[in-house]
Amino acid sequence: PLPISASEFLLKIDTLIVAMGQSPDLSFLDEERELRIGEDNSIVVNPITYTTSQPGIFAAGDVVKGSSSVIEAIAAGKRVAISMHRYLQGESLREDHQIDEVIVSANKVLKEKGFVEQKKRVEISTLPIERRRSTLREIERVLEEKEAIQEAKRCLACSCG
Repeated sequence: PLPISASEFLLKIDTLIVAMGQSPDLSFLDEERELRIGEDNSIVVNPITYTTSQPGIFAAGDVVKGSSSVIEAIAAGKRVAISMHRYLQGESLREDHQIDEVIVSANKVLKEKGFVEQKKRVEISTLPIERRRSTLREIERVLEEKEAIQEAKRCLACSCG
């Protein structure tokens, strides 16, 4: 990134997820440790247990798979945490290595908790049929800025009906 003079600002937030899609820099790794590195400069792991070629060393996320989504990174973090916990407890890493998947409608939860409400679609006026035949003007009018913002807010609730 290049600095832009006088462009700094503060933003009050609860959570920040930095997702830049950069390749990992593994130059800090000690060659004596003999950690297996793949041709794509990623750490080679067991895809089920996330164990590396060295006992007690685990890896997950972009350093293993390369650039991926935040969701995939969080899921890998959860799985590697389970393996690390089992390793520290002296338990088998392979036994019953399933994460219970629960299908939850984010829409439903957000509505139940009062974070979002069902909102009606913004009505977009159209040219009458008789005018459409005699002009090349757009059939649907463009949303005003206020309407576009209102319509975008519906996306949070997925009120696409």
